[in-house]
Amino acid sequence: VGYNIFRTPYSSDYTQLEYDFLDVIEKVQGVYMILTTDRYTTSYSRAYDSYSAIYLNKYSAFGWGDMYKERSYILFQKELAKKYADSRDCSVFDEYKTKMNVAEIISSEDNCRYMVELCGLTNKYSKGKVCLLQIN
Repeated sequence: VGYNIFRTPYSSDYTQLEYDFLDVIEKVQGVYMILTTDRYTTSYSRAYDSYSAIYLNKYSAFGWGDMYKERSYILFQKELAKKYADSRDCSVFDEYKTKMNVAEIISSEDNCRYMVELCGLTNKYSKGKVCLLQIN
């Protein structure tokens, strides 16, 4: 117990980014996924996926429990995410929609503008640095 008192970090306070992600997730109407090339130290998609399922009854294509998914499904998800991260390939959105039943994408910062202007997604809602986009 003594070790934990000195070694376990305290919970950090939410930043505006976390509040914006939570606000945007409340607007989700279908199966969604979080896809961004931005990296944040305080926010990560799996935490939001869990929160949205537990508290909002909303579901992400990625989810939290990899142990309950087929290995091929996990590899396919990772392949598409990497394909977008490496080259910002817009073709991934057609695959997300047709093969994974994803209707909406949550993203952030420059990715929002890129996905709307170059990939043809529709901006449904934005809050701060975070956006909710519809796959057309």
